[in-house]
Amino acid sequence: MIRRRGGVILNIGSLAGERMIEAPVHYCASKAALRGMTQAMAKEVARYQIRVQCLAPGLLEDGVGKNLPDYRLADYLKHCALGRVGTFEEVAQFAAFLASDANSYMNGETIVMDGGV
Repeated sequence: MIRRRGGVILNIGSLAGERMIEAPVHYCASKAALRGMTQAMAKEVARYQIRVQCLAPGLLEDGVGKNLPDYRLADYLKHCALGRVGTFEEVAQFAAFLASDANSYMNGETIVMDGGV
C-alpha cells in the first residue's frame, strides 16, 4: 500500500469495544484498543493516501449471537431500536462500502452498526 500510495485498512471491532455491555473484559479491552489503533494508524499512513476505518457491529444472527442465552438476546433486543439482530450480509455490504472509493473522504473512524442500541 505504501509503494502503491493508496489503499484501505478495515479493522473489525465490536459493539463490546464501544458500549458498556456484558462481555468478557479481555474481549472488550481488545476491541476498544482497535479504536485507538485505527485512529493512530489513520494519522500515520494518511501521507501515503492510505485510509484506515473500523467497523464495530452489534449482535448478529450467527456466531456469538447464535449461542447467546435467551435472556441476553432478549435484553439486547429490548434496547435495540430496530428490534432485531443484524445479518452478516448487511455487515459485509457496509464493509465493502467503507473500503471503496465511494467512501474516499472518511479516515480514522469507528462506525457502530448495531441497529440502534
